[in-house]
Amino acid sequence: MWSLLLTGPALALSPGTSLSATLAPSRDLGDRHDQVDGAAFGTGPHLLLAGTRALGDGYVGLRLGLELQAGRGWDRIEWLDDGTRYYDEDHWTLAWSARLLLGPEVEVPLPTEAPVAPYGGLGVGFGRVWTHHSFGGSTGPLMDPEINDLDASMNLDPYTAQWVTAVGGYLGCRLQPEGRDVALTVEAGYTVSYVPTAAVRRTLPEYQVVRADYGLNVFRLGVGLTLPL
Repeated sequence: MWSLLLTGPALALSPGTSLSATLAPSRDLGDRHDQVDGAAFGTGPHLLLAGTRALGDGYVGLRLGLELQAGRGWDRIEWLDDGTRYYDEDHWTLAWSARLLLGPEVEVPLPTEAPVAPYGGLGVGFGRVWTHHSFGGSTGPLMDPEINDLDASMNLDPYTAQWVTAVGGYLGCRLQPEGRDVALTVEAGYTVSYVPTAAVRRTLPEYQVVRADYGLNVFRLGVGLTLPL
């Protein structure tokens, strides 16, 4: 994910709290561990809201971040018809997620006159992932005609919604202009969530339609600003 970031505390050496916000593109690195189970969602919007609290006068802080991320691409749908199992990977899919991560942030100690402050952190938490599907052609009959508009050229009614666990990490560097509260940051990060197999809603129950499991792997690299509270 390439992103413009607003993140982290302005001064990690002094106790305090900062609030950051990110609005940027994001990128899913894809999940191709298996030719039949893989999924990939391309570039899409990304929003990060994060609050960081420095712990005492040391180099350690605690960051709580909320990620909102989306991308369009493809995944795998499976269904049963007269006892035979079929699958489709050609339909258009939209995936988006909301994830909350909490973890420590550590700044690398440098001389006080140094203009930069390298830092890194880890986070664990949970999230909600939605995948919306555009069915047509061979997959069109899977939709419930009483719920879905079968005549729509781009139908995104069928969907899954799941709670997932999330793990992430990041490395960055903070530049504090002399005499200013605003800090410039450069940060790279990676967040992953395993999304289990789930039944696709708003489809005809006799087909037992499911979306295969996949890994949502979001990478980011960006620059931005941090403001202390």
